[in-house]
Amino acid sequence: MSSELPHYQIRLDDGRIIELSSPARIMPVEWASIPNLPEWTRLSYHQCSNCPLDEKRIERCPAAASVADLVQNFTEVISFEKVDLVITWTKQKYTVRDSAQMIVFALLVEFVSRAKCPYLFDPSADKGFFILCLDIDQLLYRFFSSFLIQHHFLSSGEPDPHAVNWHHFQEYMGGIRIALEGLLARMQAYCREDANINALTGFISVSKLLEEHWDESLRLFKDKTFG
Repeated sequence: MSSELPHYQIRLDDGRIIELSSPARIMPVEWASIPNLPEWTRLSYHQCSNCPLDEKRIERCPAAASVADLVQNFTEVISFEKVDLVITWTKQKYTVRDSAQMIVFALLVEFVSRAKCPYLFDPSADKGFFILCLDIDQLLYRFFSSFLIQHHFLSSGEPDPHAVNWHHFQEYMGGIRIALEGLLARMQAYCREDANINALTGFISVSKLLEEHWDESLRLFKDKTFG
């Protein structure tokens, strides 16, 4: 576990380089002090139907604000274009080559998990754990582990893993899906069909699949985790 936030460099084959940093660990109200955020990050703009935040007190949607820099850098990048992602974290470098859509997908998951959105926030990300989801299995693991961590935090005393109401996972995924659909509505006003939109659409599809088939997903998660 590290307090250092990862830094990302995306190298395109045409020579362009995109530099991105992980979103700051700040509360929703603090995004108002961040300069040059686009209009589509305002909380009142396509606010999610399940969002409990008050636009009179909170100026910016934390999820939208956290991905604004990522979105604006990928508006002209084609989904299937191959790119190199160089991750610098804890003084080490890791390189991944994949399609722009898959790289944006992974960074979207990572960035919104650090935002203090009531539905998309992942407590493990806030504590310095780093998980870059580059396939469906990794995303499945992240959703279930985040759900279990939140169950642990909300339990009084020592939580009993056998007392987890797994039916609540379906509700949990439903909240995530609605929040992602709200984020998509914001982005579509700014972007068109490109790596951003396609990546987020894929993110929504996975969350909807897990919501509707949570019992099958749970069996898969247990099989992959415990053998």
